[in-house]
Amino acid sequence: MKTTKEIKNFLKEMGLTVRGNTGTGKSKWQSFHVPSDIIPISQLQVMKFSLPEFPVEFRKLCIRTVYPDSETLYSQDTAGNVGKYSIAMLPHQWEHVMAVWPLKFIA
Repeated sequence: MKTTKEIKNFLKEMGLTVRGNTGTGKSKWQSFHVPSDIIPISQLQVMKFSLPEFPVEFRKLCIRTVYPDSETLYSQDTAGNVGKYSIAMLPHQWEHVMAVWPLKFIA
């Protein structure tokens, strides 16, 4: 199981500053989100900044990993626990995505 710190470092290499945690329940869900306080509210309002999002192709890979039997979701870029600003997956799903991402989508 990847630690929260390892996943945060992986996402940081993608250019994202995130906050995350690992749940204390039996399945140990690991969730990460782009915090809204990384850009002050005054700048969001005045300069029309928007929060950085998880890359679309990365989200689609996460959707394929979380919902492998749901081809109807493959055309979407958000579904269930995979959103623009937050992603929650089980540990083995994070490990799969982290192993496949650099090989499949080199920027």
